[in-house]
Amino acid sequence: MTPAILIQTALQSLWYRKGRSALTILGIVVGIAAVIATMGIGTGARIKIQERMSSMGKNLLEVIAWVPPSLSKNTSQKRKKLLHLRVTDAEALKKQVPLITKISPVYQGIEAPISYEGKHITGKVRGGNEQLIAIDALTIVRGSNFTAEHITQSRAVIILGARIAYEFFGNSDPIGKKVDFFKRRFTVIGVVAPIEFPQPMQNPDMNCIIPYTTMKNRITYRKNNVIDYIAMSTADKESIPTAMRQTKAIMRHRHKLKPKEGDDFTVFDQQSYAKAAEGASEIIQLLLLIIASISLLVGSIGVMNTMLVTVSERTQEIGIRLALGATTGMIRAQFLVESVILCLIGGTVGIALGIGLSHIAGRFTDWRIVIESNAIIASFLTTVIIGIFFGLYPAQRAAKLDPVDALRER
Repeated sequence: MTPAILIQTALQSLWYRKGRSALTILGIVVGIAAVIATMGIGTGARIKIQERMSSMGKNLLEVIAWVPPSLSKNTSQKRKKLLHLRVTDAEALKKQVPLITKISPVYQGIEAPISYEGKHITGKVRGGNEQLIAIDALTIVRGSNFTAEHITQSRAVIILGARIAYEFFGNSDPIGKKVDFFKRRFTVIGVVAPIEFPQPMQNPDMNCIIPYTTMKNRITYRKNNVIDYIAMSTADKESIPTAMRQTKAIMRHRHKLKPKEGDDFTVFDQQSYAKAAEGASEIIQLLLLIIASISLLVGSIGVMNTMLVTVSERTQEIGIRLALGATTGMIRAQFLVESVILCLIGGTVGIALGIGLSHIAGRFTDWRIVIESNAIIASFLTTVIIGIFFGLYPAQRAAKLDPVDALRER
């Protein structure tokens, strides 16, 4: 029996039982589509993360008064209770690490209503100096940045996020207008451009910045110049490793840490944030792939079940073929071809559906979806393997039928 005849016979058999065949194909379609969509969306998520990391700032470094649990075993309990950073730490780093070109003490954002002429919008206000705008790669599109006087005199001035400015003032000029925050009146001196890559669960265009001295003296009233973190940047990426080593050495010396004592701070760079974000993305993608693979496995078992039912229904046909001289290899090949064709049809439709779903998801999430050719090739190979693996047992069972017993079946 030639391959052409085998394929023709298989297609005729599948068409004769088209209802059952369609349901079996549907199981493969769902499984393959889920795998393709998961891989496409996962790739898009990684690209989005990389773009977001790039938009956070150029050559960004941050010193935070926090120690990861995995690294805190050498940090004494007394140290853990006293985790802190001060403005003087930032000043020391500015003087002693020449690779750092910009640096700002930062008070983390306080989320609270911001008001203007009876209108209230919940925004997040951070405290920093005049260099924080450049460190965070923000662009002022209206007004101006802080000045040294704003910082030293703790002026009540504010730079608004794009969304806050639009909600309050529309397209009119907000510079010089007064907004209220924490029962304090602030003069608007600038507006930053919209953030191109917004963060999930948070709209960065609702963020505002005030001088860190104003945050300390008029909002938080913190003592001892304690701050939340220090934001820094270097002139180029190549300087980051050296700047990190020097920063750690200076911070350990300033905090009087003994050689065997663990750090009471953590230095992050963009690469660290990117690796953490990509790691979380890969874990989520892996979980989705496992779920998709379970769906594909269920569809594959459906193929085996369909082929077993087909063999039991066509026992007499098999007996007649064997009686007329068909070999066991021919019978085995006939049912294997039917199984593979079922899976190939399902795989082809599944790949097309998966690509379509990925692009639909990309439109809703504004992610750049990338379907790699390796994923498509792997999906085709998977469908062939499924067809052979799950069709082999029914094909073997059909090939081992005794012609006499098969012809007795009614």
